[in-house]
Amino acid sequence: MLLLAISLNLTAEERHVETFAELNWGEPVTGAAKTEVKPDQYKGKIVVVEEFGARIPDCIKRLKELGQLLKRVEREKLPIVIYAIHRQREVPDEEIVKTVKDARAEAITIRKNGWLPTFGERMPRAGIFLPDGTQLWHGVSSEREFDRSLKDALKVVSGK
Repeated sequence: MLLLAISLNLTAEERHVETFAELNWGEPVTGAAKTEVKPDQYKGKIVVVEEFGARIPDCIKRLKELGQLLKRVEREKLPIVIYAIHRQREVPDEEIVKTVKDARAEAITIRKNGWLPTFGERMPRAGIFLPDGTQLWHGVSSEREFDRSLKDALKVVSGK
């Protein structure tokens, strides 16, 4: 597993991490809710970007977890935005939308044919970006490091 070993006290330049600006958002998925990407809405927020495939069981499970995370974000008014970028080009939009709906994650903004600035073949993968646009973490999102890194990002935002 690839994991960025960084100190939260370092500046973006000292961390040598990828930036939010290097992310390829891809394109909207026809029929999906919230397809617009507005970078100015991220000021002061943590951005979670999940790469997934509609035909990968681990990705479907992860979508369900992200749907639950989004409910927590809304309930606790956490400064987190969640996007999911579909990576399997041969899958029709209708199948992507159905998969997301079946996972009860339709409130997450869904895109297709984009990618994170850091490469990885195994999915589901995610990146967590700090409010300044630097990538705090990337890796296999179903592993514990995702949760720890998200907590670290929330500490950065809260100043604790």
